[in-house]
Amino acid sequence: MKEANSQEGMDKPGGAGPTEICLEDLSPDLKAACARAGWTSLAPVQAMAIPFLLAAR
Repeated sequence: MKEANSQEGMDKPGGAGPTEICLEDLSPDLKAACARAGWTSLAPVQAMAIPFLLAAR
């Protein structure tokens, strides 16, 4: 029986794509927005998701 929370098939969307990024890799506007939000670093999910959002995937 499969686990209900199985991550099988949960690969990155569209196969190989942008890699993880860090706060320093963001554009000046995005860095400023993060600073206003009080972020000193990106959460792992943000570091993985933002490149796909910026690539419009």
